[in-house]
Amino acid sequence: MVTQVKLGTLARQIAKISERNGPVLLAGEFGTGKKRVAESIRQNARRAEADQDAILSAMRYANYNVTRAARVLHISRATLYSLIDKYNLRFVSSQGKSSRDRESSATSLIF
Repeated sequence: MVTQVKLGTLARQIAKISERNGPVLLAGEFGTGKKRVAESIRQNARRAEADQDAILSAMRYANYNVTRAARVLHISRATLYSLIDKYNLRFVSSQGKSSRDRESSATSLIF
């Protein structure tokens, strides 16, 4: 029987994996829930990508001023800094150009 603690651990692992930009290998026996985990990872990854796109758009709109970008997103500056760190976003403000780096590596989750 799966306990709440194990489900909580799995949920945290799914969230962490979803933040990465790369392939994921799910391995395990038939009937262990790989399909549901894969669907959850895809859903979380889409949310993470949408968050990153919103942050990038707000930063561009605010000319890379974090305070202004936070106001545009209706979040605090501290929250915006946390999201920038969470998604490992990097902004280079030279003549209005920006770049962002994303981690790209394979991840495995075995059941």
